Amino acid sequence: MEPHPITVRVEYYAQMREATRKSAEQVRALVTDPRALYEQLRRQYEFPFGIEHLRVAINHDMSEWHAPLKDGDVVTFIPPVAGG
Repeated sequence: MEPHPITVRVEYYAQMREATRKSAEQVRALVTDPRALYEQLRRQYEFPFGIEHLRVAINHDMSEWHAPLKDGDVVTFIPPVAGG
């Protein structure tokens, strides 16, 4: 299936918020899943993480990287958290 443009809200936390200098933004993209969306944003913002180091949520529910995205979804990329 050919990707068609969708608009999603992307939320950023921790190091990703620092890299983008924003907590969220509307993104219009030709993507079908969070993996493709993240790769597009990773190039744009030079995020240091590969997807193997992140979790993803769609509409505030933990999700898989291959889950389909639709117009209006909220996508949250969750970076590794340091703790002690």
